[in-house]
Amino acid sequence: MSREDVLLKEYELCQTETDKNSVNYWTISGIFIGISTALLAAIAAGLTSNNINKWMIFILVLIFGLAIFSFHLLLYKLLKRINFLNRIDFQRMREIERELRMRKSGLVHGLDEWETIPLSYRRSILGAWPDISDTDKELYARRLKNELPNYLIAPIVGREVIPWFLIINSILWGIMILLSFSIATIDSIIYMVKLLTSL
Repeated sequence: MSREDVLLKEYELCQTETDKNSVNYWTISGIFIGISTALLAAIAAGLTSNNINKWMIFILVLIFGLAIFSFHLLLYKLLKRINFLNRIDFQRMREIERELRMRKSGLVHGLDEWETIPLSYRRSILGAWPDISDTDKELYARRLKNELPNYLIAPIVGREVIPWFLIINSILWGIMILLSFSIATIDSIIYMVKLLTSL
């Protein structure tokens, strides 16, 4: 087996692993955020009901809220680990692409990082293209960037949206805990006032 065959096999394994990690990332995130949001909706419905003890609702909200916060931390660490493994795989894939002069993924990476890297480094990050001049690389990248103005939405979605969902979901659970406590307290005060006025 030649070195090129070995590199292509390693490239295939890296690609398979990144695909699997990406599916796991979105599946785990989607299931957890869906369950958490459904619980919030159910508890909000319970708070508006007059037939349910508000202190019981508060205790349930507190228990679920603390559990959700704990799961948020675990999920954040898990997703961070998945991203870390993907970065290792992608880095190795780019090394193989440079050695085998495979251009497509190097171009994608260059465009992903276009706004965050110095101008002097933009040409080299597009990949090792010895048969194309630096000027042509720069012009090619600029042309693609102009033709695909929304291109950078993809990496932003992949890296930023899920953590913000977790933050927003945590804030909503915090608000729900405070709200359920306030409603239970007000409900108790109203009950006590009614009890005292009936004497």
